[in-house]
Amino acid sequence: MKTIRSFLLLFYVSITLIQAQSETENQQNPKKSSAFFSRFSLGGNVGFSLGDPAFANVSPLLGYRISERFQAGLGLSYIYQNPKSTPPQHLYGGRAYSKYQVLGPLFVWGELEGMNTEELRQDGSTIRTWQWAPLLGGGLQLSLGERAKIYFTVLYNVAHDNKSWRGTPWETRFGFGF
Repeated sequence: MKTIRSFLLLFYVSITLIQAQSETENQQNPKKSSAFFSRFSLGGNVGFSLGDPAFANVSPLLGYRISERFQAGLGLSYIYQNPKSTPPQHLYGGRAYSKYQVLGPLFVWGELEGMNTEELRQDGSTIRTWQWAPLLGGGLQLSLGERAKIYFTVLYNVAHDNKSWRGTPWETRFGFGF
């Protein structure tokens, strides 16, 4: 819980500082200030695997460009897992994220993800529980035109434990944005 509070505090401070920087830049150069709706971006991740477990992921994102280099937003997630040794699982939840473009195509990423998962009990029944994951990492963004982009991201779950629905604290993502 302390890790989640620290992450949320860091996320809030980052947004506040970048927001102040963005407002200062826009006051100095009014032509740089763009319309509110043109700063929104849509994107997300789509993934699948046919191994064990079989896996499908759909995670749309809605972001807002606070400045030329900083974006924050919200997203939803749906994941289907079908391990051979246990019944299929349907996981769903949401996330809040921030992305800062460091240098050229390189960015850093921070995210708080909440997933509603199915937990298998000893008697064979399942109960639904929420699992929270503060994810930190970075990646590579490639432009495909004026607004279209593809992303490759590597994230680390700083609160990973053996109860996590993920088998590893590492997560790789391939995504897109407009």
